Amino acid sequence: MEMSYGNISVTGASYPGLPLIIVGKTPHLAWGCTSARTDLADLFREEIKGDSYLLDGEWKPLQLIKETIKVKGKAAGVDLVIRHTHRGPVLDSKLLQSAEGLNPEGLTSMNLDGSYSLAWSGSIPYESSIEFLSLLDRIKDVKELNDTI
Repeated sequence: MEMSYGNISVTGASYPGLPLIIVGKTPHLAWGCTSARTDLADLFREEIKGDSYLLDGEWKPLQLIKETIKVKGKAAGVDLVIRHTHRGPVLDSKLLQSAEGLNPEGLTSMNLDGSYSLAWSGSIPYESSIEFLSLLDRIKDVKELNDTI
């Protein structure tokens, strides 16, 4: 992919729908990406009672998010309440037991009774990869790059 705008020219690779170069170069700088096999998610076993979960010895309220799922052939959608801890959504253990793709060994051999929350790096509010990538095509040298970081 090649992008040119103003006096900026950048060439490289991207993901469909992302208007940024992930791996690329300009006349001044080249960069790569090493996140291909990175651990981006963690499961946390949660103790849940009603609409609360235990965190550091204190019961905290779960965030409840109501979603309506449209179903083909039905006038009204199906309501779904998604429970969240501060880490992420609470997953049903039956879903996890059938999720062999979560790791190479699968999770079916583990005791997954109970409730789990899923923390995903893409949902971190202060995560700034997109903002950083949007600066790379304008950086002129390594000093400027270091000053930006």
